[in-house]
Amino acid sequence: MRFRRLSWRREAVQIDRLVWAETGAGPVETRPIRLPHGRYTIFVDYDPSDAVRRFELIDAHERTRPDWSAIPAEAGEVRAPLVQEELPRGNYRVLIDTATLTCSWSVQVVLNALLSGGKPPALWQSRTPAPAAVTLHSREPAMFALPQSGRYLVRWRLGHASEDGFPIHSYTLKLRAADGHEIELGQAIDTEGDRRIDGAYLGAGMWTVDMQTSVDWEVTIAPLVGPLGGGAVGF
Repeated sequence: MRFRRLSWRREAVQIDRLVWAETGAGPVETRPIRLPHGRYTIFVDYDPSDAVRRFELIDAHERTRPDWSAIPAEAGEVRAPLVQEELPRGNYRVLIDTATLTCSWSVQVVLNALLSGGKPPALWQSRTPAPAAVTLHSREPAMFALPQSGRYLVRWRLGHASEDGFPIHSYTLKLRAADGHEIELGQAIDTEGDRRIDGAYLGAGMWTVDMQTSVDWEVTIAPLVGPLGGGAVGF
């Protein structure tokens, strides 16, 4: 009687764990990081994104990822250059090339699933607390400082509340960085079609609120704390 040898392979368990993160500014090649065999997603943020010329993950054999010829976008326009990509165990480093020394960036490496035995790396945790929210009002100085680069929620109101809430007023709202680049957040023309972007990645440094309107206003910039989806986090 012959017995057939049965083979089995442990099914990968989705864990979506943030295992490495770094924030900086300007061109950088990071120190090597040790990653176990697994599937990974890498999330990146830039401010301003049009200053980014190159992003690569480089292994110990100088092989690079991603294959930009297969991605129909520029480096600064891609939020997740690697998605659920299998990486062998080994040392990796990240290379970021920017056109300016003030271009801020953040990289987050998420282990989606462990594909070999052993324990996954520990959950990455920030060593610095989230910055405090900043609120600015009309008739006050419109400049403010951000101590840390990261994703922020931006909320604003115009005029004064009535029984029906806050009415729509004509306005445009931008945030202007110290180097002059701007982020458009919202506008309404003739009290119709109030279009808003409630969040943005902002680099550390001095910023100015550019609110063009004829009524009183208030703007609050608060750090986005907690999960962002897919294993990525805010502050």
